[in-house]
Amino acid sequence: MSVKILCVYHKPAPLLKNEVVVPVHAGRALLAQQVRGGVLTERDAQWLKTYLQGDNEGDNVSALNLQLNELTAVYWAWKNYDKLGNPDYIGLMHYRRQFWIKTDLQASSYLEAIGCRCSVVEEALHGKDGISLFFLDFKKQKTPRLYLRKAGGEEVLDAALRLLDTADPRHAAEYRRLADGPHTGGMRNMFIFPRDRFFVFCRWLFPVVLPLAKQFRGMGRMVGIVAEVLTALYLKHMQEQGLHIMQTDMLDEEALAFPVSFGQKSKALRRFLAAKLLPFSAKYRRLEEIRRIRNGFWKDTLDGFYAQYDENRGALWKK
Repeated sequence: MSVKILCVYHKPAPLLKNEVVVPVHAGRALLAQQVRGGVLTERDAQWLKTYLQGDNEGDNVSALNLQLNELTAVYWAWKNYDKLGNPDYIGLMHYRRQFWIKTDLQASSYLEAIGCRCSVVEEALHGKDGISLFFLDFKKQKTPRLYLRKAGGEEVLDAALRLLDTADPRHAAEYRRLADGPHTGGMRNMFIFPRDRFFVFCRWLFPVVLPLAKQFRGMGRMVGIVAEVLTALYLKHMQEQGLHIMQTDMLDEEALAFPVSFGQKSKALRRFLAAKLLPFSAKYRRLEEIRRIRNGFWKDTLDGFYAQYDENRGALWKK
């Protein structure tokens, strides 16, 4: 069994790559144009072209990245699957947030330490229909609809649901129900699917989001945000159909950040002391594992990136 997990980038960041994780530059077609957070420098562009697979080869929608976000990489993988080696399973995560499937503090790299290695992922997928992050309930009885209403995207959601009336009439009413329910938190467009399920998902999603991108061209990233909600609805619907979705945790920039300011250090200390009052609690064990992964593995990954990309920044981490 072979597994590939796309790790999506839109700017230089610590390179996450091994036999399972494939770093992909989403929006390569826009390399010479303005991107989120500003304009890429020539040095940025060279790094991206050197170390990442572009999403602008073959059949692609790379030019829609400012609207669809990481989904341009998903579309590329769907239409150019052979370039990934036709894996049995395929997933999606981000340079800012990664699947935390299993902790291995004896590992030799960050990705191995969080379980993003072939043997661990294959074991986790055995007998499963996919992997997602934990389903998160919206706080204070919020729903996907109320979340998007606050963000200014309810109109886009309604348009997506109308498209599903035609694209998936058998299940359209169920997706409407989930969109108005409080127990369908966003899974941040992170998943691992078997190959056939991935193709079914793409055939379900892109006939909806591509027309939305055309219809709501002037709404920036909103179509991509709605698409993230649609992915969450799809995964929740899979679970309700009785399919076996393994739910796992993630590590992100916030969890892995090294406290720098006095306020950040104070907050980290308070959280640690509060958790240590219950040293056998799951929360304490989790914080301790994050600390050891951050200090033992993530720091090496950061140091390697900054030493390669920014010598001055790299020197700071050695102090």
